[in-house]
Amino acid sequence: MTAWARKVVEGKVEAGHLTRLACQRHLDDLKAGKDRGLVWDRDAALHAIEFFSHLRHSTGEWAGQPFDLQPWQQFVVGSVFVNRPGFTGE
Repeated sequence: MTAWARKVVEGKVEAGHLTRLACQRHLDDLKAGKDRGLVWDRDAALHAIEFFSHLRHSTGEWAGQPFDLQPWQQFVVGSVFVNRPGFTGE
């Protein structure tokens, strides 16, 4: 997902303005997020992305086929695994 974000920022993947900003934010957070107390849990992100391969479409032309997340979908799923150590969500 980070490689896809780089390609978007470099203009190698066509994307809208807000998507480019989200990708740039991800890359910036990887570099300097710790200074703001952010930690990206790469293993949790990969686990969540891999989980989708265990799900199957239930209806339609892809019924029975596993979900195959596209790179942009992997970015959406994986980028939510940023947390602040000690944050309980309350």
